[in-house]
Amino acid sequence: MKPTQFLRHLAVTIGLAIVAPTIMQARPDPAPRNTAAPDAPRRFEAEYPVPYAPMSVEEIKAVLDRVLTYLDSCTPARLVDRETGEEIL
Repeated sequence: MKPTQFLRHLAVTIGLAIVAPTIMQARPDPAPRNTAAPDAPRRFEAEYPVPYAPMSVEEIKAVLDRVLTYLDSCTPARLVDRETGEEIL
């Protein structure tokens, strides 16, 4: 190894040794705790961090309505005659 390469590797190693601890200390905010069932503590609460808060009833209904609307538009129900293959109105 050439002396210039050695010095370059040494400089990078020292730089990483100085910068790495400060990067490791910069942690994101902790995720919200999952407290979906206040009447049954610890039963439904996650023992690990979750990156989202529990959804409300209105949010769940909005998602389900959006899925139902999409399915109705993509797969409309229709009655087809088995023998002729024509749609029955």
